[in-house]
Formats: sequence, C-alpha cells, structure tokens
Amino acid sequence: MTTAIKKIGDKWEYDGIIFDKKSDAEKVKKTTEAGSKTALDESDFEGGKQRISMWVDEAIVKEFKILAHKRGSKYQTLMNEVLKEYVGARERRLIDLKESEFKEYIKQLVR
Repeated sequence: MTTAIKKIGDKWEYDGIIFDKKSDAEKVKKTTEAGSKTALDESDFEGGKQRISMWVDEAIVKEFKILAHKRGSKYQTLMNEVLKEYVGARERRLIDLKESEFKEYIKQLVR
C-alpha cells in the first residue's frame, strides 16, 4: 500500500511529514517507493560536483537518512550541506585567528 500526498491548507503532507511544496513531497515519495535504487537524472547533478565512494558508519548514514526524510531531501544532499558548513566554519575560524596563532596552526598542519 502506498501513502498518498495530501493537501493540507497551503502545505503538502506525505507519510506524516509536512512540505511547503508538492514537488518536495513527490520527491520523497518517489525515493521512498523506489528504495535505494532511485534512478538519477541530470537534474540531480549540479556543476562543480564530483562523485566519490567512501565508507561511512551505518549509524551515521541512518541518522542522515532520517534527518533528510524529515526535511524532504536526499541524505547525500544533506551530507554535502553539512560538509560545506563545516568547511566554511573552519575557514571562518582561520580568518579570525591572530597572525601568531595562524602561523602556529600552519606549522601543526605541515608536521
């Protein structure tokens, strides 16, 4: 049995999750019904991205899938957003360092 997408006021609901756009609910429904074998199309790829393979703890992947499902996005997209935020925060921390702290930080990196 498949769960239907329902209109609730100006929002959309699928599987107990509320979405602002019907298209977001449809994406989650498509992904859920297809399981992990969802076909990719060109719209899934943006310029400047690179496909990688890596091993990630099962518990981490599970948490990302749960969070992404609640947001109506793909877990890989969420992982990418988290990594971008981490890198951006790291760069901001480097900018905020005093010159002497920065030099010490660089020395530690090259050791």
